[in-house]
Amino acid sequence: WEMKKILILSPHNPFLRSNGGENRIYLLAKELSKSNKIIIVCPRGKITKNNFKVYQIFEDLAKEKTLNLSLTRKLYKIIRDEKPKMTQLYSYKKMMGEQK
Repeated sequence: WEMKKILILSPHNPFLRSNGGENRIYLLAKELSKSNKIIIVCPRGKITKNNFKVYQIFEDLAKEKTLNLSLTRKLYKIIRDEKPKMTQLYSYKKMMGEQK
């Protein structure tokens, strides 16, 4: 039995755990890491000791309203290199700077 790679893409840094959304993502990743390899892509900032591979490739983009092509290329490269079996997106529109 081989552990699956799961990539979690979050517009918020789950290691801050300062609100319910961040805490939810962190706890979900923590639970999934018991039987899977977890890769988290999130904004730069605090990282706590964990069993996750973490890419912090962007600033907090929640307030931006333009499509970020540079971020799209970085995400493509991570997904291509890591080859996750599953990808979980949280608020993709916020990630990419699109308006709801």
